[in-house]
Amino acid sequence: MPQNWMTPIIQYLTYKILPNDQASAKKVRMQAAKYILLGNELYKREISTPMLKCLDEDQASYVIRKIHEDNGLQFTDCRFNEFLEGLHIKHRVTSVEHPQTNVQAEAANKVILHELRRRLGSAKGEWVKRLPEILWAQCTPQTATKETPFRLTYGTDAMVPVEIGEPLFQRQNFQESTNDESLAVNLDLLEEVRGQAAIVAEASKRIMSRKFNSKIKPR
Repeated sequence: MPQNWMTPIIQYLTYKILPNDQASAKKVRMQAAKYILLGNELYKREISTPMLKCLDEDQASYVIRKIHEDNGLQFTDCRFNEFLEGLHIKHRVTSVEHPQTNVQAEAANKVILHELRRRLGSAKGEWVKRLPEILWAQCTPQTATKETPFRLTYGTDAMVPVEIGEPLFQRQNFQESTNDESLAVNLDLLEEVRGQAAIVAEASKRIMSRKFNSKIKPR
């Protein structure tokens, strides 16, 4: 196995092997308390968010490449246009323009700084630990239903393309027999999920309506 930043943690969790240096050994023990081995994969424990799969340099490069490279061009290449023509679909492409990019970026930065001040309080030195939480909240799409459109339609979650080359724990431990049973159960519960999503959406609309009306001054 190639050596990387995960090696000392995996060796300690698997075989209780520590570095000879006392300071390094203490550091590894403290770090290992935040991680867990599932199968042969290392995951970082999280309290309020899903466990994070740990990646080496090659895996991280693959994930970044799949997420960011050529994002958008797959809808304008020749093969895709030929596919649309074969189905007699008219595809009109518009260019993306952000005339107020700098202003928008400054506004976003103000929100990030405000959230940092609110969460840190007097512990200003912990901003490095808190920043990922703030950025996660800013970059994660939020919906009024708290559900993805795919799940509301098909009753189950979709698998993103990056999971094909870098599978998650659920995919590595996939069992076709239990999967068929789970799909049947999800379909039975689909109407309940849709009903809950409708309730959440209606509650969100009422909250926004009250907030908007509170700013209106009666004449």
